Amino acid sequence: MTSESQRIAALIDHTILRADATREDVRRVCAEAREYKFASVCVNGCWVPFVASELAGTPVKVCTVAGFPLGAMAGEAKLAETEIALREGASEIDMVLNVGALKDGDRDAVQREIAQLAAACHAGGAILKVILETCLLSDDQKRIACELSMAEGADFVKTSTGFGSAGATEADIQRFLVEARAGAQLHKHPHIVKIYNIAQESGQYYFVMQLIRGGSVKEKPDLYKANPRLAVELMVRVADAIAHAHRRGILHRDLKPDNILIDEEGAPYVTDFGLAKRVDPTEGGAQTLGPDPAAPVRPHRVDCEYARCSTVNLFLL
Repeated sequence: MTSESQRIAALIDHTILRADATREDVRRVCAEAREYKFASVCVNGCWVPFVASELAGTPVKVCTVAGFPLGAMAGEAKLAETEIALREGASEIDMVLNVGALKDGDRDAVQREIAQLAAACHAGGAILKVILETCLLSDDQKRIACELSMAEGADFVKTSTGFGSAGATEADIQRFLVEARAGAQLHKHPHIVKIYNIAQESGQYYFVMQLIRGGSVKEKPDLYKANPRLAVELMVRVADAIAHAHRRGILHRDLKPDNILIDEEGAPYVTDFGLAKRVDPTEGGAQTLGPDPAAPVRPHRVDCEYARCSTVNLFLL
C-alpha cells in the first residue's frame, strides 16, 4: 500500500452488520482490517468477544452498536448492551437515537439515554457515537439531536445506520461546512475557540479545532456563585468575544454555560458558533466564511460522521 492509501485506510471503520453474517464472514472482515490497518471493525454485539480475540495485539479497534438499527427499544436495554460490549472488549459504541422520542419532543428521554451511554463508555475508556438516521428527521430535528448529543457528552454524531431509506444529503454536508466556516472566521479573538482548518478526506468533511482542557462553565456553577468578581470578569471576556463576532456580522444565537469552555488557567473560550446567523452590519449581503488558508490540515477520523457534535441548537440573541 502507498502512504496515501495507508492514511485513508486508517480513517475507515470496516463494518459487517448483516443479520446473516457468519463466523467466517466476520473472520474475513477482521483479517482485512488487520491487513489494511483500518481504524476499527464494527459488528453486532454477539460478535464482540470473537472480534476482540481476532484483533488482539493490533491497533484496530473493536466497535459495536447499541439499539441497532431502529433505536426504539428501552434506554435500559441500550445501556445493558453497551455495558456488556465494554466488558467483552469493545472500545467504540455506536448507539441509535430514539427517533420517535425526538420527533415527539421528548428531549428528556433522548438526553437521558445519551447521558447514560456516554457515562458508561467514558468510564470504560471508550467513545460514544450517536446515529441520528437523518433521513427520518427534519433540519430542525437534526439540529436538536446534535445539540442534545453534544450536551450529554457524545463524542461523535453519525448520519445513518445504513438500514434506513437514505444517508446524508448534500444539504447536510453544506450545513456542516457553514457551521465550521462561521467559527473559522473568528479565530483571531483570544476568547473564541479556534478552528484551524476545514477540509475533505475521501469525500468526507471535517474540521480541526482548538482543544480546551478544563470543562465548561456549566460544570463549575459553585465556583462562580461563590466568587461574583470572578463571574463578572468571565462575562466581560465573553461579552468582548461576542462583540467581536457581531462586528464581523455573525450572531452566535446560543450563548449558554455549555458553550463557554474554561481552560486550565480559568480563561473562557466561546465555542459552537455552529448555525450562527450571518448578517452584514451595514445591511449588505452574506459574508464569505472560511478558515485561515495558512492553517495546517490535520486528518481526523470521520467515516461518514458529521463531526464531533458540530451542530448546535441556536436562538437569536
